[in-house]
Amino acid sequence: MHECHAYQKRVVLHFKSLDAWATSHDATTDYHHHAAVELEKEISNWHECFCKLISSHREYVTALTGWSRLSMMEIEVPDDGNKENDHYMVNEEAENSSSSPPRKPPVPPTVSLCEEWQKTLDRLPDKVASEAIKSFSAVVHALVTQQTEELKQKKKVERITKRLEKKISDLHAAEKKAAAAEAEAALALTRAGVGGSRRSEEETGEDESESSDSETPRVNEDNYSVASPRDPLTERKAAVDLLKRKLENERLKYEKCVQDTRILTMNNMQTGLPGVFEAVTGFSAVCGQAFQALYNEACNRNSGGGGGGGGGGASSTSQYGRQY
Repeated sequence: MHECHAYQKRVVLHFKSLDAWATSHDATTDYHHHAAVELEKEISNWHECFCKLISSHREYVTALTGWSRLSMMEIEVPDDGNKENDHYMVNEEAENSSSSPPRKPPVPPTVSLCEEWQKTLDRLPDKVASEAIKSFSAVVHALVTQQTEELKQKKKVERITKRLEKKISDLHAAEKKAAAAEAEAALALTRAGVGGSRRSEEETGEDESESSDSETPRVNEDNYSVASPRDPLTERKAAVDLLKRKLENERLKYEKCVQDTRILTMNNMQTGLPGVFEAVTGFSAVCGQAFQALYNEACNRNSGGGGGGGGGGASSTSQYGRQY
């Protein structure tokens, strides 16, 4: 565990040298956002599992210590009829020492080992590592929130872009229709003028009056439409210009979101990652040293009872120590 976290710490220290501006123009994709969400879930699960590991370890050793202390309790043995209310110790030495004052029975090695084990767990700096993991989870959560805001702004820009494209397309179609109508009106006027030159003067005057009655209102209507503020083309152009300005503003907001996300990603990762791995690396190192010392003490006690056990314990200790 220590070696793994130490390697991760070395990797993230190299990550600190990356330039935040080198990737400041890279927009967040759905893949990036999904990866950040999954990272947040994994870190939250890491924090939960870490806390459960320490809590379960302490509960186990506490229960084991309580169980081992049962061997030190006095046991009341029923009288056989000759004596009343005699109390016997499990330890025969305490039972046979009737002339000397009662002595406290020696603590069994198992009880002593469990008590030292419990003290070792109480001294572990697990709070530091736990808070470091929790803080890094908050850092990733802030990044996920910023990415979500960026993607929302991106979708907003895309929606406005589609609306603008549709309005521009409708405007071009309306302009073509208006141009065709004007061309048709102009052609009608031209034909009316050519026909009048071939007729007699009376017919020409009559035709011109009829032409003015039939054609002029259409031309005047068209002219009025162009000049009127309620002209459909004018309204369409105004709507297109307004949407263009809105799109430009939203694009500026989106570019700022992209830049904020990149800066937040680099700054938070550069500060958060080394901190969390430094904390868990230190915690695992302390755990390794503490458990190694506890194991060495147990082996020394075993070696006091027999040389063979001590030798085997020393070999196992050296192998165990190399793991840290």
